[in-house]
Amino acid sequence: MSPFLYGCKFMLVNLLIYSYCNYLNKVSNNSLYYLGDWHTHLSSNLLPSPTDYKAAQTLASYLPEDIRFSLITVIFNHFSPKNFKVYNYTQKRILKEVNCKII
Repeated sequence: MSPFLYGCKFMLVNLLIYSYCNYLNKVSNNSLYYLGDWHTHLSSNLLPSPTDYKAAQTLASYLPEDIRFSLITVIFNHFSPKNFKVYNYTQKRILKEVNCKII
């Protein structure tokens, strides 16, 4: 993909994220906010990818400051869904692993 097309795609995704976050907030009368996502990786590597970091930074930029660092992302192994890791977007603007288990 050319740099121009990638840039256009990224701008469109940002617009959709912004619209979705605003929609959640509006329909809930300012009581719901987007707090995170889950997705799979097609390998056993459950560390956040560069795309995961970019998505967290973008989403966080649309959240009110008082909840911005509550944002989480959950990454599952596509072939073994019992294997997953949870990350929190921190004030240092990194995704830090959080201990989590299914109960």
